[in-house]
Amino acid sequence: MAKRDANNWPMVAGTLRRATFEAPKQSADVWETIVYTPLLLLWFLVFLLMELIGRYRVRFLYTYEVGSNHYGGYEIKFVRNRRETPKLFGRAPGETIFVRYDPQAPGTSAVLAEDNLQ
Repeated sequence: MAKRDANNWPMVAGTLRRATFEAPKQSADVWETIVYTPLLLLWFLVFLLMELIGRYRVRFLYTYEVGSNHYGGYEIKFVRNRRETPKLFGRAPGETIFVRYDPQAPGTSAVLAEDNLQ
């Protein structure tokens, strides 16, 4: 099964562990990459998209348990500035989130917005 089938996977309670900010690349690095990349248009579109949706990437780490086995996963969100509250679907690190996992490979998981409405 692919992650797109996650709506059909079983759900368990997990814990949001950490939110890590990753700063944007310096523009000189980006332009150097564009100059030396044959896929100029693709890089330009990615750069433009990053400007529109947000400059900082926040990686949310979470853990969950299936049976007696412990697993972890992550989700990524883009924010416009570092001051934005680091929350995933309204939940901050230390809070409970609902995680869906592939029953055939429990280490494969997804956190869906519709499962975590407040």
